[in-house]
Amino acid sequence: FNLGRLEEAITSYDNALKIKPDDHNAWNSRGTTLDNLGRLEEAIASYDNALKIKPDNHTAWFNRGVVLKDLGRNEEAIASYDNALKIKPDLYKAWNNRGNALFDLGRNEEAVASYDQALTLTRGKFGQAWINRSSAVARLVKKRMFLIHSLPIEMQHPDLVEPGYPGQLACLREGLKYVQRASDPEGWGQLHRFTGFAHYDHARGQKNPAYFWRQAVPCYETALEALTKDQFPTAHLETLQDLIRVLTALKATETAQALLNKGTDLLERLTGAAKDQLERQFRTAFNELTVALAVQSGDWPTALEIAEQDKNALLRQGLLSNQPAQSPDYGQMQTFLQQQPHTAILYWHLSANALTTFLLTGDQVEAITSDFSQLIALETWINTWKQDYPTDKKETSTPSLSKGAGGINPQNETEGINATWRDRLSQSLKNLKNLLSIPEIETKLAQFPKINRLILIPHRDLHLFPLDSLFTNQYTVSYLPSIQVGINLLAHPTNPENRLLSIENPDSIQTNDDGTVTEFSSLTAAEAESELICHLYPQTTRLHKNQTTLPQVTAQLNQSHKVLNFTGHGYYNFKQPLQSALALSQADRLTLNEIIELDLSTYDLACLCACETAIAGNQTITTEYIGIVSAFLYAGVAKVISTLWTVQSVASAVLMVEFHHRHLTGKPENQALSEAKYWLRTASVAELSRWYQQQMDALPDDHSLRPWLCDRLDELATMKSDSIPYANPYFWAAFTLTGL
Repeated sequence: FNLGRLEEAITSYDNALKIKPDDHNAWNSRGTTLDNLGRLEEAIASYDNALKIKPDNHTAWFNRGVVLKDLGRNEEAIASYDNALKIKPDLYKAWNNRGNALFDLGRNEEAVASYDQALTLTRGKFGQAWINRSSAVARLVKKRMFLIHSLPIEMQHPDLVEPGYPGQLACLREGLKYVQRASDPEGWGQLHRFTGFAHYDHARGQKNPAYFWRQAVPCYETALEALTKDQFPTAHLETLQDLIRVLTALKATETAQALLNKGTDLLERLTGAAKDQLERQFRTAFNELTVALAVQSGDWPTALEIAEQDKNALLRQGLLSNQPAQSPDYGQMQTFLQQQPHTAILYWHLSANALTTFLLTGDQVEAITSDFSQLIALETWINTWKQDYPTDKKETSTPSLSKGAGGINPQNETEGINATWRDRLSQSLKNLKNLLSIPEIETKLAQFPKINRLILIPHRDLHLFPLDSLFTNQYTVSYLPSIQVGINLLAHPTNPENRLLSIENPDSIQTNDDGTVTEFSSLTAAEAESELICHLYPQTTRLHKNQTTLPQVTAQLNQSHKVLNFTGHGYYNFKQPLQSALALSQADRLTLNEIIELDLSTYDLACLCACETAIAGNQTITTEYIGIVSAFLYAGVAKVISTLWTVQSVASAVLMVEFHHRHLTGKPENQALSEAKYWLRTASVAELSRWYQQQMDALPDDHSLRPWLCDRLDELATMKSDSIPYANPYFWAAFTLTGL
């Protein structure tokens, strides 16, 4: 373990436990090793075994709480810390960590009380508890005098429960009275660092943010005096990163660049076991700052190259590839676009202080940078979106279950989507259009009249949103994870055999935490969708419901098909992206981890007509989005259609059938999808009735789908013939095409 050879350590612990299965210390140490390996569920199982043998092992309860919090299971983490504290009430780190779990749950007053227990036990000499307390106080709604009564009498100052920024600063300054540089240089330095951060963070809501940024600079500089690169390399790099960020905001470009060079040099000179970890932790942050400084200097090609390098490195890392990450230089990017006639790339890059949009054509690049107030408005918009969507789903690996109703009436079917979010969607997207400066971008695009196709490359949280829907219909739009992925896809061979593999509405189940089993809803419209799409293709392989076990699905995926059409449930796992999956028969899952092991190079197109196959949830994407779409591209598929939210099943069926129909007439996938979406959003009840009748006329009189089509026609007959049922973006904007 001490040598960092963690897999071998596990083997040794396992051998010890074969001989002495009741060695609770071995189970506990094994859990810690598994935690270090990121195998968190297994770590909990090890701690549970330790506690079965020795229920009063406070260390195992504490370690278990740490892992549960890392998994986002904060209520369970609190219970674990409480058990540790029943055994050892003076375990001040447990009080502190308990406060962190309460803080994550938004229970700020309880969090403050928990931090105060840690501070009382340490007589105020625990710097991290002061820092954590300051964050909780900053989120208090009003002053709570009773909260300070649990502190020692000498600490009971009313400013310590002042809500917001004043209380935050008061906590940090009080901490500096007790945490001395001579005895605790790290705690002292961190208190100064977080004082700087308090100033920096407060600036985000102010009309004159530069005043508070300037206040932050000396705090970070003081912190660096104690947090030296030799003694505290991680804290030193974190503080350096914070200082560079605020200097970049102040447009002190030369000073920021000099410090960035020092930080980069330090990373390159690191040796030993910590090198890889620190590289992973700081390389992306430093690259982000490098991009921001290059944009400030007007060196847009360099800025774009570095943004692309970072994106490709993170994609490779996220997909566990051992191959070195390739990344194009600016000349290769231009060559790529010259091979894509009439195409421009819009490449977004989000940093702490700015949003930059690179507009890249075959012969030039231009950067459009938002001002700070626009960035804050965008962050507010994103937070509102996340709060509204969806309120009834767990942010865990548990799949979200949609109702999958067969009806067409949009007022009666929301399929798990918060109705307020849906009703506000149209206006929300209009606001997003302005926040992303889309009108300004389209004005610049008008200078290139031959461009009629856009490739969108989002960054971080921008992956959550239907950016293509913000542009006028004169452009066909597709997405790419990076430019390098597009370059790789240029070599994709075209499969001349138009064979379809249809994986249809698996009979999926999930096992809940309490051991009960929940069946996924049967998507009746999805079954109709599969039937109609298969009717369009001359060669089809169909896997129905209970034929969709993992062995059966992988066996068929490995055959030479051109198009994959999946109708069922899917979900995204933010905490463990490689466990994101398509739900198959019963408890079987086709995970991202398994997808990347397949050879899907014969597939020109994969249609993942499942709930949220592009992304899901409302957590923040902190580095780069790695999901099911990326996995299919990595496995060799040229293009992937996926959905950004839980789509209404009938709208999905109609849109996807229309897409396949248009595509099979010879239209490129991006054009076919764009036209199908536009048709659905503008189709009247009369037009939809004609569409359903055409589908029925193409089927034999005894076909099993005819009753379903008749039901849809009957529903439409009750509506006004000139009404537009699917005008709301909820019904069509979720569908995106990724690839070339």
